[in-house]
Amino acid sequence: MAETFLKTDSIFHGRYAIKRMLGSGAMGAVYEARQLDAERTVALKLLNLDRVSSEEDRARFLRECRALSALSHKNIVSFYSAAISDEGIPYYVCEDVQGKTLRAVLNVQAKFSWIETVKIITQIADAMEAAHNANIVHRDLKPENIMLLDLPEKNFVKVLDFGLARLNEAEAPANSGGEANAVKEAVSLTRTGTLIGTVNYMSPEQCLGRKVDSRSDIYSLGCIAYECVSGKKLFDADHAMGVLHQHVNASAEPALKALEETCPEEFIEILRGMLAKSLDARLQTMAIVLNELSADSLKNAEIKNRRLKAISPAFSYSIIGVIAILAFVGLFFVFQKWI
Repeated sequence: MAETFLKTDSIFHGRYAIKRMLGSGAMGAVYEARQLDAERTVALKLLNLDRVSSEEDRARFLRECRALSALSHKNIVSFYSAAISDEGIPYYVCEDVQGKTLRAVLNVQAKFSWIETVKIITQIADAMEAAHNANIVHRDLKPENIMLLDLPEKNFVKVLDFGLARLNEAEAPANSGGEANAVKEAVSLTRTGTLIGTVNYMSPEQCLGRKVDSRSDIYSLGCIAYECVSGKKLFDADHAMGVLHQHVNASAEPALKALEETCPEEFIEILRGMLAKSLDARLQTMAIVLNELSADSLKNAEIKNRRLKAISPAFSYSIIGVIAILAFVGLFFVFQKWI
């Protein structure tokens, strides 16, 4: 892998003072930089040197630029500009978000409460509704592409990485190659470093290599929501083919049933609608998902949950003590009557 490595304190393309590398992969590297002519801190994403000559990789990079430039939403990383350096390296500049990926948080705390999960996926759904309204399908929603910030509030969401986005239906080629094509794509994605953590969130139609629409993102978000609340992936296997097969053929019902002890039925029913394998049975739009997440029935379940938590163990013990005393007094008077 030939990374586009930039040294700390170096000046890139005459405008960006490099502060540090934020991350790197087979496709490219991301740096925190100071934009000198605007006096602001930005994130600088560059395509790796060994990818510059690849028409496919350049097209993917351009696709991400086009997708981000078409979007303006509080829960989507803000796009500033794109250019090609004097050395011929494509790059784009976007908002520098200080936080942790959802994946990093899950690796530490394993899972969230269902109430916290609702707050997180509501923000993602809101962001993706804006993308879908702009005819953009993300196609790669996963915990690695969700950033959680502490400001302006805890677990404030920013959706990242639109490198696999489809800008409109016309760009999505017809593909009837079935599962074999999905495996071929999976192998290709492995080589470019994007498969890991991806097949676990693919919709059944995406696994089959079929044309996808916004409902594919709904399924992916359902997989993320399930993992947030359970600490487990919806489907998992030792190899990509096994996961693809499960998304297409295995029922999510056993996994959803296991949530009944910790989640209200109203929330589980929303997940069931998001994870339906049939496109017609699935929740049809992110607007519908948002409406379900804000429904009175779910709010009532949250209020009930908070009330139950408000009854502390000490308070419970106090009530038990009072009941015991009253019972003792009652028995005392009964005993006195008998005498």
